[in-house]
Amino acid sequence: MTSQPLRTILHSPSQSGRLAKWAIELGEYDIEYKPRTSSKAQVLADFIIELVPSETNTDDKTQKWKLHVDGASSKQGSGVGIQLESPTGEMMEQSFRLGFNASNNEAEYESLSAGLRLAQSIGARKISAFSNSQLVTSQFHGEYEAKNERMEAYLAVLRGITQQFDEFELTRIPRGENTSADALVALASTSNLTIRRVIPVEGIDRPSIDIPLKGTLNNKDDLPLVAPIVTRSKSKGRTQEPDEDSFVAPRNRKFPGESSRRTRSSAARTTLDPPIPEEIPVHEVNNEPQKAFQDELENRPDWRTPLYNYIDTGELPPKRWEARKVKGRSSRYCIMEGKLYKRTFSEPYLLCASPKQASTILKKTHDGSCENHSGGRSLAIKIKKHGYFWPTMINDSEQFTLRCDRCQRHTPMLHQPTQKLSTIYSPYPFMKWSMDIVGPFVSSGPAQLRFLLVMTDFFTKWIEAEAYQNITGSMVTSFIWKNIVCRHGLPYEIVTDNGPQFI
Repeated sequence: MTSQPLRTILHSPSQSGRLAKWAIELGEYDIEYKPRTSSKAQVLADFIIELVPSETNTDDKTQKWKLHVDGASSKQGSGVGIQLESPTGEMMEQSFRLGFNASNNEAEYESLSAGLRLAQSIGARKISAFSNSQLVTSQFHGEYEAKNERMEAYLAVLRGITQQFDEFELTRIPRGENTSADALVALASTSNLTIRRVIPVEGIDRPSIDIPLKGTLNNKDDLPLVAPIVTRSKSKGRTQEPDEDSFVAPRNRKFPGESSRRTRSSAARTTLDPPIPEEIPVHEVNNEPQKAFQDELENRPDWRTPLYNYIDTGELPPKRWEARKVKGRSSRYCIMEGKLYKRTFSEPYLLCASPKQASTILKKTHDGSCENHSGGRSLAIKIKKHGYFWPTMINDSEQFTLRCDRCQRHTPMLHQPTQKLSTIYSPYPFMKWSMDIVGPFVSSGPAQLRFLLVMTDFFTKWIEAEAYQNITGSMVTSFIWKNIVCRHGLPYEIVTDNGPQFI
């Protein structure tokens, strides 16, 4: 097919000759030249060719429907929940309250039967059913046997209903994947059957109260004061001191004592002291080691002072290494509203506590009104979750727990050995002996005794020894007979080296 005018080609000698040559070459393939038909007819032909109707059946009733069922029995009553999903995504949810006493397994059978009847009334022909009952699914597939008459009757009814469908599939799923049907069961079992009602489900976008969360910033004036950026010179390898102009505080930052909203009591407190939790009645226990540790903890110097001074005013300790340490640690801290906080990546800012505050927090968290008496590491994690921090909190929590009288008295006994068990080579006394010769010693006395023959028991560590001037094989045999065999019995094994007296 061509859309070119054939008359022009045939009347042109050069073009007609070329066309004749092509006609001769392509003549063996039965190719004929015909003019293209009108545009309207061609458009309709192309439309029919490109948009071929699909051979698949688009009837929703012949496609697979998804059926989720659940049933339960309680003292309030029995109910079933059904969720039927069409192939196009429409949902149908129904709850039924059983007017008779039924067990959990019977309620599961009733829910599946009711769901299949609902799908049958709609006209669905292919069903994929899902249930979290292991008994129902296993009995339907023949894995379990129906032991009583009621289960056999329910199974027969279910098989009779499923035969009316073109395709049926029953799958067991976990309860967590069947939450919608489970919620419908709870609604049906706790509702009054005589009351007809419709429960609309809507959403609430905002809470009823308007209280800012802890640590949120309402405006730019509440930005925290952080330490200046400390850089290291590559040529000299020394830390560059920050300039005085590098300490830039947020605009209109309110320092302690400048706000008119502060009360006299709050202004009288030190800016470094965080608020202590409210007083909790503590059960008094005579625990002198614990009190001594608290006194030692409270007498420590305040670890926050160098960090606070450096972040606030740029003041550094006089010693070089201490100043370098403060600069390195300052990047993890900031000051907000006159209080020092530790910055974290995935958690809220932690309020830094002084040693005195740490002692009080340890006491109230460990021996509070509920007297939890947590372990050392668990106590430190609990304090951190409450929003407090100090550098030695894990070690202090462990030491505080070790000095608690009640924890030491009532803690579970660990029967596990402190080290790995080793094999006992000698299970009973005088079974295995070790023998060796010690010497020569400096001779003294007329006998000139210079060597000592020693045998040691592996089990009891009992020693048998005798001195000789010279030791031969016969002397060793006589010593073993007299000191070992005659006294302790025949040994099972004697361990020696390769000395000539022992071979």
